Amino acid sequence: GAFAFVGPCAFLMFTQPLEIVWVAAIIMGIFGLGCSGLLIVGLIKVLKRPSLLPIALGVLTTVQGIGQFLGTFVFQMLLGPEFANYSNAGIAILAIGIIGTACFALCKLPITTKTK
Repeated sequence: GAFAFVGPCAFLMFTQPLEIVWVAAIIMGIFGLGCSGLLIVGLIKVLKRPSLLPIALGVLTTVQGIGQFLGTFVFQMLLGPEFANYSNAGIAILAIGIIGTACFALCKLPITTKTK
């Protein structure tokens, strides 16, 4: 549920007046930014073999680092050469947030496998 707040709040923070920016920032802080900690805690439940936890944490941390790098790199391109296209950047962040939420929801679906 927390992932569902990140994209819309980021969109509002880049496209709306200052008052709404503050409200969106507070909502994102309360509901959305606990995602990283929840992912690390939930990782134990996802792994079938607890001995793989160090490797899984390494992969998670690496992917988060790549995301932070690409996020700042891509965001500057979305803003344009004059750093003025905040609406385009906000729409892109909203789309990425929705895609991320959908991917997370798909990961939560039960997987049924047929065994003989």
